[in-house]
Amino acid sequence: MIRLRSIPYLLMGGIMVYQFLKQKTTVSLVTKTFKASGNCSLCKNRIESALEVRGVNKATWDLQSGAVTVKFNPKVTSLAKLQQLVADAGHDTGSVKADDEIYEKLPACCHYRHTDGEG
Repeated sequence: MIRLRSIPYLLMGGIMVYQFLKQKTTVSLVTKTFKASGNCSLCKNRIESALEVRGVNKATWDLQSGAVTVKFNPKVTSLAKLQQLVADAGHDTGSVKADDEIYEKLPACCHYRHTDGEG
C-alpha cells in the first residue's frame, strides 16, 4: 500500500520521466547538391522517387540545371549511396554512371546520352 508521504515523490518521478520522454532528439540534416542527367518530367519523377528512402528528408531535381538538391541525415545514408540510387534508376550522376542496360530501358524521351554530336 502506498503511504500518503510517498505520493509527492511518485509524482515528481512521473514528471521527470514525462519530461525525459517529451524531449525531442535533434537530428542534424545536411543539404547537398549533385548533378544528374535527364531530359523531362518523367526523369524528374524517377530521380526524385529514387531518393524517397530512409534518411532523406527532401529531394528535388531541377530540369534546367540538372542539379539534385537533397536534404538528408548523414547518420542514416550518404551522398555516395544517394548518387548510386539515382544511377540505379538509369540516370548518370557526377560520380556514378548508370548501367547501360538500365539506361536503354528508359523511355525514349528520357535518353540523354547523345553519340551523334548533339546535346
